Amino acid sequence: MEHFDSLLSALKENKLVLFIGSGFSKECNFPDWKELAEPIADELSIDIDENTDYSLIFQYYQDKYKNRNKLNSLLCNTFYSIPENLVNHKLLAELPVSEIWTTNFDKSIEIYFMKANRKVAIKKNVADLSITLSNVDCTIYKMHGDLCNPTNCILTKDDYEKYADSHEPFIATLKRTLIEKTVLFIGYSLNDPDFNSVLSSIRKYYDNNFSTHYWITRKESDAKKRTQQELFEKNLLNYGIETIEINDFSEITNLLKNLIIQNNRNNVFISGASVKYEDENENIIRYDFVKTLSNELIKRKYNIFNGYGVEIGSAVVEGAYSEIYSKNLYFDSRERIKLYPFYQKKNDKKSYEEFKKTYRNEMLRQVRIAIFVYGTKIENGTTVDSLGMKEEFNIAKEKGIFLVPVGSTGGMSEKLWDKIHSDMDSYGYKTDNLKSCFEKLKTFSPKNNKDELIENIFELIELKGKGE
Repeated sequence: MEHFDSLLSALKENKLVLFIGSGFSKECNFPDWKELAEPIADELSIDIDENTDYSLIFQYYQDKYKNRNKLNSLLCNTFYSIPENLVNHKLLAELPVSEIWTTNFDKSIEIYFMKANRKVAIKKNVADLSITLSNVDCTIYKMHGDLCNPTNCILTKDDYEKYADSHEPFIATLKRTLIEKTVLFIGYSLNDPDFNSVLSSIRKYYDNNFSTHYWITRKESDAKKRTQQELFEKNLLNYGIETIEINDFSEITNLLKNLIIQNNRNNVFISGASVKYEDENENIIRYDFVKTLSNELIKRKYNIFNGYGVEIGSAVVEGAYSEIYSKNLYFDSRERIKLYPFYQKKNDKKSYEEFKKTYRNEMLRQVRIAIFVYGTKIENGTTVDSLGMKEEFNIAKEKGIFLVPVGSTGGMSEKLWDKIHSDMDSYGYKTDNLKSCFEKLKTFSPKNNKDELIENIFELIELKGKGE
């Protein structure tokens, strides 16, 4: 897709902001403005078309009944129920953006963010702008209000005409975003007069020296509409907005998927835990292998995610940070290695198991590659395979993550290697090169072929990255 690299670059720099309009909520089967206004227009005996000012229709309806009760009921009954399994909303919640703007009243975006265990701050009115929450993943600005208070939703002609005065702090915040960030508009018509006023004021002060933004729109097939569309898109360039034309809504799904995949492509999860061996030499071999692997991951521009497993976590940390410190990369260390240590106090076994599953999902949603090493633990005085590693494997498989079990390290990793080996094609090992590298994960060992084994792991990753 055109402009993909620019969007990905903005995402990696935490400068990508999404602006979501009603078109995005089509997935929820919510009506657009025309469909929402049609029954009201019929009741008022008014003909409407795509050029109708729908805010005026809602205004007439409010004026007819001399209050807003019927409009409020219409909004709540129409947008209250949020469907499950919305693909694009789920992808949206996986995208690591820290700021979203929307003109939608419904709660679908924040619900799916919370399902993904992301903490959000909702700014639905001017008073909310002054409230600061700690450890927030994403701030969602609902600039036209929220169903929790339908009377304050921006809907009628009066609402729009008063918006510049009643929501001036919202407009100021949006201006700052448009000046400093890269905004991607999805499902938004760009015909909102308040928004156009914001663009005009920015252009007045910054001329052509403002950020570039991107607008997704469906390409018109009708010749006359196509000419009008091209003129509109050309005019948008005067405000720093470039157009991404699509033929089908599914292209938005592909865009979101690819942004997530490419943003996470260098993020590697190391799954591992191990018992302490009676032979101290075996402990040294294990530690040195994990330490060297982690060091090489950082050296080759990969980022590490790790749950700090027993006898493994320390080796991961030492290997990663020895490279970070030697290259004076302190400023970026939080991005290069992210640790998620599990708490060990288990007062309630059921809630602890639920916590671990949620925790593992949070780690794995951020990566594209999962390496599995060792995988043993002590249970009732006996060495057993790690079921936690097996769960991490299953979660990673469900998320489409590339799975690299180092079978020669034994434990659960060996069992997982066997599982993939029995059906390699279904796990993405489809080419001869990939299959050959996969075999070496069992034949090369940390004791006898440490360097060759590590090089083989990177060859596997690179082959998969090239599309094999």
